Amino acid sequence: MTALRKSSTELLPAGHTVAWEQFSLGTGPAKPLPPLAKGEKLKLLNRQDRLVVETSHAVLTFSPLKGTLLSYRLLPSQKELLAGELLPHFWRPPTDNDFGNGMPQRCRPWLTASQERKLESFSLRKISPREVEIRVLFSYPPLLSRTETVYRLRADGLLRVTHTFTPGGDPLPELPRLGLITRLAPELKNVAWLGRGPQENYWDRKSGAPVGLYRSPADRLAHPYVRPQESGYRSDVRWVSFTDSQGTGLLFSGSPLLCFGASPTSWEDYEKGPNKENRHTVDIPVRPWTELHIDYGQTGVGGDNSWGARPHDEYTLFAKEYTYSFLIQPLVEGERAQPSL
Repeated sequence: MTALRKSSTELLPAGHTVAWEQFSLGTGPAKPLPPLAKGEKLKLLNRQDRLVVETSHAVLTFSPLKGTLLSYRLLPSQKELLAGELLPHFWRPPTDNDFGNGMPQRCRPWLTASQERKLESFSLRKISPREVEIRVLFSYPPLLSRTETVYRLRADGLLRVTHTFTPGGDPLPELPRLGLITRLAPELKNVAWLGRGPQENYWDRKSGAPVGLYRSPADRLAHPYVRPQESGYRSDVRWVSFTDSQGTGLLFSGSPLLCFGASPTSWEDYEKGPNKENRHTVDIPVRPWTELHIDYGQTGVGGDNSWGARPHDEYTLFAKEYTYSFLIQPLVEGERAQPSL
């Protein structure tokens, strides 16, 4: 519901939005996936150092030694869509509010966990000639915690990813972020999403960002704060696509919602030291690829007292079990970005 100026004034033109509100009708049940076409089957190459799964639209390569998705190549073009592995991730570049409330020191175990993990198991299960399931279990020994990522891949190239975090028994600090991280090929510069926007928004900073369909270049999503820090997040996202100039790329669909952040920078470049050693945006090198976070979410940014107040409890990712799921679909030239969910 939107209230607009009926006529112009000296300050506001006719049609200017004076006020707006949205009312959620609920997400409803997820639509079933479309049926597979007759004759579609998977081809498997299972070796000690790699697992290659060929579908009708893409070839995916996993590393049994690392427990990661390494490659996503479209067929028949053989176009590579990934520039990095898909990995669990818990950290965000600290904001000024984070520094004010001591988050970089308090939550430092999650920075370590984002850099160091132990692969416990990698297993493949053939559900049918048209579907396989891959389970990857990582542990984080100092935290006595673990993550399990389940990949369920169909012969048409639809990949459902379900990610579960289980904390250890000892009291742990809150999680700055819970999600998965990868890097996209340099050509995938065009972003479209159905979710909150158009500006950046967070768990405790999103009521002024209406749900809508938005588009942006990937390198314009982040906000150039004077001091480099977390920015450019989008919440309550139904789906987000990353495509090249011909419309080829990847579509990520939440089940029902996800959060994402994307930038042509590496999160590790923000971690120069614990005392804000990176002073200016130009201190962070621009990379040729796009770093992508597909998340359950982040702890809120806090700062109710202008600087330093911790996020409210209702906007905090306390260390408990979380599970979320999303679908990855290949987009070929000319296809509209519409989820199969």
